[in-house]
Amino acid sequence: MLKLKKGKLILTRRQGEGLSIGDNTVITILQIKGKQVRIGIEASKDVKIVRSELVLKNKSTDSLN
Repeated sequence: MLKLKKGKLILTRRQGEGLSIGDNTVITILQIKGKQVRIGIEASKDVKIVRSELVLKNKSTDSLN
């Protein structure tokens, strides 16, 4: 299923399925267990991959300084 909502691309994927971003990044759904999804990310070493909650935490810490 492919849907656009508020500037976001919304996809439905099953375990074992994935998606590509650009030419060098592949995201694969490895496991779905309850409310958790385990993903695998293949990307070039120069691509920085950070969990979104860490980015938000750093932004809130920076705004306090």
